[in-house]
Amino acid sequence: AFPGQSGRPNSSVIATTPLQELPPTYVSKAASLLGARDQLEEWLSQENSKTGLWRQGLDVPDVLSAVGEARCCEEEASNSPRTRYATQLLAQVIWEAELCEIEQRLPEPDPVSLPVRGLAAESAGPAQSRCVEAELLQRWEAKLETALQLKKKHRKEVEARAREKNHRKETVRAAHSRLLEEAEEERFSRWQERRKYHDNRTEVSKCAKQEVVELMMNASAVRQAVLETNRRRLSQKESEKQTQSVEQELKRQEVAEKKRQVALQEKGIGKPRLRIARELSKKQALRLERIRSIETEDLRQRLEAKSP
Repeated sequence: AFPGQSGRPNSSVIATTPLQELPPTYVSKAASLLGARDQLEEWLSQENSKTGLWRQGLDVPDVLSAVGEARCCEEEASNSPRTRYATQLLAQVIWEAELCEIEQRLPEPDPVSLPVRGLAAESAGPAQSRCVEAELLQRWEAKLETALQLKKKHRKEVEARAREKNHRKETVRAAHSRLLEEAEEERFSRWQERRKYHDNRTEVSKCAKQEVVELMMNASAVRQAVLETNRRRLSQKESEKQTQSVEQELKRQEVAEKKRQVALQEKGIGKPRLRIARELSKKQALRLERIRSIETEDLRQRLEAKSP
């Protein structure tokens, strides 16, 4: 609540109340105003409506813009996010305006009650006045101590959640590093096996070539030509096989890269309904920031007015 307004819902609480938890009377009135632009403009021009807009961190163009977007979306879907947002916005402003009107009807306690209390304290004597001031000071210190304790408790909870989150991150990071190390070790072992296999093949090939050379030294020219032809054919087949395997691996890598890029693009863009929800949440955050600044300014003005 604003300072000095006991029993009144806080403006930031009203602004964060979802549509399904708002009072039904205000929701129905907002729905009726959403369908009639003339009535909406007439209602927004009232003084209580302007005060409600100010306390909710809004102005008339913001409300009209949200209503216009909701009407455009009604042609596509009757229960679109923009329609729900416009209805919630109007219901919150109507609620705030009703509370402002009720406050205007009630008598102001500060300008009248404070002088009366001062006269009563003066008539009762300085001792009773000091007792009243001490009691008020004690109550204020108790409230301040409670607020500080709540703030300290909230800070501890936030720090605990942050530490838990960091611990989970470190655990995931360590598991990922362990998996990477295991994969690297597995690749290194396979590479060693392939190298050993190729060394053996090379040794066998060298032995075979040495035997062929020894045989060719004693064979005729025809035998030498036939052996040379066979060797070249085998070498050509092996090189073609290696080239084909390399091309297939490159093609698989290209296909995997394309799929990854498409997945990243889809993840970055998102569905239209999610984009609308993100946009509305950004607007709601900006509005709450304006409401908190208004409440802070109102509190400062009231404290300055009460200070001697």
